[in-house]
Amino acid sequence: MKKIFTLFFFLLFASFTTNLFANTVLVSGYVKYANGNAVANKAVTISNDSISPNTTCGPIVHVKYTNANGYYSDTVSCNGNITALKVSTTDCNGTLIINSVSYIPTSPSAVSNFTLSCNPTSIGTCTANFTTSTASNVVTFTNSSVTSSTLAATVWSFGDGTTSTLANPVHTYAFAGTYMACLRILSSTGCSDSLCKAVAITVSNTPVCNAEFLATRDSLNYKLFKFFAGVNTTYPNNDPVVERKWKWGDGDSLLGNLQNPTHLYAAAGTYNVYLRVKTQSGCVSELCKTIVITNPASALCYATFSYVPQSSLVTFNSSNSTASTGDSIVYRKWVWGDSTAALVGNTIAPQHQYAQPGFYTVCLTIKTASGCERTYCQYVTATNVNSNCVPQFMYQRTAPKKVAFNSTMSWAPLNDSIIARKWKFGDNTYITSGNVVNPTHDYASSGIYTVCLKIKTALGCENEVCKQIFVQDSTNISPTSEPIRIVNLYPNPVTIQMTTLVFSAFNNVAAELAIFDIYGVKKWSTNKTLMQGTNVTVIPTFMLATGPYIFKVNTTYGIKSKNFFKL
Repeated sequence: MKKIFTLFFFLLFASFTTNLFANTVLVSGYVKYANGNAVANKAVTISNDSISPNTTCGPIVHVKYTNANGYYSDTVSCNGNITALKVSTTDCNGTLIINSVSYIPTSPSAVSNFTLSCNPTSIGTCTANFTTSTASNVVTFTNSSVTSSTLAATVWSFGDGTTSTLANPVHTYAFAGTYMACLRILSSTGCSDSLCKAVAITVSNTPVCNAEFLATRDSLNYKLFKFFAGVNTTYPNNDPVVERKWKWGDGDSLLGNLQNPTHLYAAAGTYNVYLRVKTQSGCVSELCKTIVITNPASALCYATFSYVPQSSLVTFNSSNSTASTGDSIVYRKWVWGDSTAALVGNTIAPQHQYAQPGFYTVCLTIKTASGCERTYCQYVTATNVNSNCVPQFMYQRTAPKKVAFNSTMSWAPLNDSIIARKWKFGDNTYITSGNVVNPTHDYASSGIYTVCLKIKTALGCENEVCKQIFVQDSTNISPTSEPIRIVNLYPNPVTIQMTTLVFSAFNNVAAELAIFDIYGVKKWSTNKTLMQGTNVTVIPTFMLATGPYIFKVNTTYGIKSKNFFKL
């Protein structure tokens, strides 16, 4: 009887330790060169095996860096059983080395070592150094760095969000203040070093801002106009626009900070449109433009275009742009919406190669021999989907549990058109008929929902896209919470885009959302008015290089930040 009891206790203990180990695993190991020397600061990725039957934890991706001894370690936790892990790093030539790690149930740890196929080479020595000469708000930077080999690259960060790769740049600061200017050098043998110095600016430029906008008529409704503020206008990175006021000339106006609004006029006529912009530093600029609304049948010229995406190469066609009888189009200007140079001339059907898939605002301006000028802009989808039709949609939370969807960027070829849209909102509710382009949906509770849009064209093409959206009920957050808090960044690590959840305890809080690299250089930013509750913003990340970044929310209540990693 004693032996039976002992055996029962042993089996119970073994079962307990196995379940504990399956939820939390310590992964560690060394990365070394072929000669046995340690590889320091080497990135090692730990992830759950995609072919594992475990699906309760979702994807796990951790990135760790080796210390001076080549050692790394990481703790992987899950609310379900972990049955296998993959640990990977890159060889000297960039080839991915993957170890599939399994482990015995009696030990909550796993070891994964790597040996690279090369030996370390001498990178020599290098020391970054520079001097500065300041005249008012203009600073001359002189590179005095020393290397044992040839200096291959220099990167300057001026501390105000701008950078340069010139050997000895001259930089003008927009405002007074103390800036941390940094120089990073790289030698031809791979040695790198960096140095930062404080630069004091006591005299600044007068804040500069310039109100500017384009007005374009909708291709389907001649009384509906789209306005694009900020076209051909740049503002300093540290002085963003915080307020835009529009007056449409028909008695209606729009307050807030909407950059690209639309307005529907009641009738044809002549209207004076007014825009007033105000920046964070207090700079104010105003602009009035006259727009003339005429029935397309009597218009002297009409600009429009269609497009066909082929991966990131997009073919445009403006042959349907027209001029009145006896007149002709003599000039076309294409603005691609991706910061590349505009195409000027009279090209009817150009092609443009985009660096990444995404949504771009493309504008075509035409002029005729008699002087008629028109501009037409529309969203263009550069997609990597191989199909004759492409469903796409964006979304924005407009209330704690209400979401607005926009599918205007869905695409069909020139000789085809989208005739049906079916929406699945992820909560067992649907729109199964019709062609609703911009639906809104009220969710009963907070959570993560998978929303799907399926389109069908007149020629029979059908395609579907699904996305995860976040609906956060702000009433679940304690009133004693911080005024501003970053609730979550998803996914992390990121690839093409990242969804941010930012909680605000108050309504109408002006905020700047920004991404910085680890050197403090601003890589992306936007201005947004935060509403009370959790605010959802989808941020593009496809343009970021692989590495660590910092997401920041800047408001009058301070700066909140959270780290993420771009794969």
